[in-house]
Amino acid sequence: MRPLVLLPLILMLAACQQSPQPAAVATKDDSKQAIREYALHGEVLRVDPKDRIAAIKHDAIGDWMGAMTMEFPIKDQKDLEALKPGQKINATVHVQGDTIYWVDQIHEDTGAAK
Repeated sequence: MRPLVLLPLILMLAACQQSPQPAAVATKDDSKQAIREYALHGEVLRVDPKDRIAAIKHDAIGDWMGAMTMEFPIKDQKDLEALKPGQKINATVHVQGDTIYWVDQIHEDTGAAK
């Protein structure tokens, strides 16, 4: 008789521990967001050709991000091959939603002190 009384209690407790995923997280798709563009000015610290990433120490990027060092995906192979550690650059950062970003239109900053 006791197991029958405890069974509904156990089922009720198990159901209470399942937390639903927030709708905003479950339905968000950054690839459908508008792409914003920002000017980037910085110095290349490291280039990873295998993963197509460059670590860049950059100034503040518009209203998107403060000055810091971070890794940026580089989609264009010619841009990637032209990057060298220590190089000062100007480029465009493309930002889509909160999680998608990349750098292109990379040019050496000829006005930077060498």
